[in-house]
Amino acid sequence: MTVVVPANPLWTDTLLNLANGDIVTITASGVWSWGENRWHYPEGEPTWSYPNTWDRFLCQAHHGELIAFVGLDPYQEHWGDGNFFPQTTWYWIIGRSSQFTSDKTGKL
Repeated sequence: MTVVVPANPLWTDTLLNLANGDIVTITASGVWSWGENRWHYPEGEPTWSYPNTWDRFLCQAHHGELIAFVGLDPYQEHWGDGNFFPQTTWYWIIGRSSQFTSDKTGKL
């Protein structure tokens, strides 16, 4: 299955429903920009520093790196909450290619 993931909106519903224990393999390609003539690949920008910690969903991910979330609300009702983000769990680093086992049931 191929899913196009645009840079905007921030999250894309893949229409895939996962069950706890499902093994997911994702391969990504392409580039995107937020308009400052900075082009990013799926692995993000390892040298970019975050101006806002709440803009970073996952501690281990690079800025702009493709990540995945399983569930109804990737913000987990905490958008803009610097005391909640970044997280150490619930999200998966995808980058150019990754495989993970879903630890919950929900939409990818």
